[in-house]
Amino acid sequence: MVYVYPYFYVFGYWILFFSFINNPKLAIITWLAMTAWLLIAAVGIGGRHGLIRHWDLWLNYLIFTWTSFGIVLILASPVTRNLYSIVTGIVSGLLLYAAIRIVREPHQFIARNFVRVSGFVNTLSLWQAAAVIYFMVTSYNAPLSYGVVIIGLLAFILGRGVINAHGLRKSSAGLVLLTLALTTGEIALYSRLLPVHYYVRATIVASWFYLIIEMVLAGQEISSRRAIFRRYLILLTTILAALLLTAAWQ
Repeated sequence: MVYVYPYFYVFGYWILFFSFINNPKLAIITWLAMTAWLLIAAVGIGGRHGLIRHWDLWLNYLIFTWTSFGIVLILASPVTRNLYSIVTGIVSGLLLYAAIRIVREPHQFIARNFVRVSGFVNTLSLWQAAAVIYFMVTSYNAPLSYGVVIIGLLAFILGRGVINAHGLRKSSAGLVLLTLALTTGEIALYSRLLPVHYYVRATIVASWFYLIIEMVLAGQEISSRRAIFRRYLILLTTILAALLLTAAWQ
């Protein structure tokens, strides 16, 4: 019975997002309703004790939901808003399904493999948050210092979720997370100086976050990280080139 929860959750997710798209005045109500909807799903899956025990997992999901809503807020095209809501709704449903396996079957193979998926989704969450922050700084002159602090804090929280799920043998988790938060905040600060679209800046910040996470996790299994860095550099260059070419269309 619990495995039908993701379908109901996605259905409710889409209703809330589409309601906001059709009536932007409902932004605050929609945000509160989405938060409550995820908490209801969390309690339904693992109960109150499961929610407390896996609080970091649900916090990461909550950040993903909030930042997805933030991106929909700043998108200008209704069509793009609808498409983005559909995609993030599907991702949310998959995350909820994975959460069921993690909470109820923590030793299953799928739960262990979820670490990679979690790393991607947490990187996407950071990208969404950075894009919204840079948009606010550019469009409304919001203080950049507050945005940098928020990005650093999110890097710490989201990085902690991935690292704790994977476990470290060769590195100190606390030291890695502190370095991750500080350097990601610095990248966020210096990226503001680049004369590029805020989506490109957000991509630079999220790419740095992903690089550190990937090198730390993969470095637990191999002796050299050069191959990881080389593949990552090629991927980052390709993504940035595509974003630079399309930034004028945003």
